[in-house]
Amino acid sequence: MADAQREMSLKKRPNDIRHPAFVVRAPDPSNRGRWITLGYAWSRKNGEEGFTVKLNSVPVGQWDGALILLPTFDDDISRMKEPET
Repeated sequence: MADAQREMSLKKRPNDIRHPAFVVRAPDPSNRGRWITLGYAWSRKNGEEGFTVKLNSVPVGQWDGALILLPTFDDDISRMKEPET
């Protein structure tokens, strides 16, 4: 991508609201079948491959270290905030 194009893609207009591509969830070890929402993942602002992940919490205790990125639901989008990166 040319420098001018990259600069334009990085400039954020006030009305540009990026919605997350995924919601980050982990299984609840104490309640089988329940998922805990930990954060959200957005496509990178500069257009390159990858995602920016913002975790609002990290599971502890019996957590096996696995996080799962799942498609968002409408109610997920209303609760999230875009990261300040």
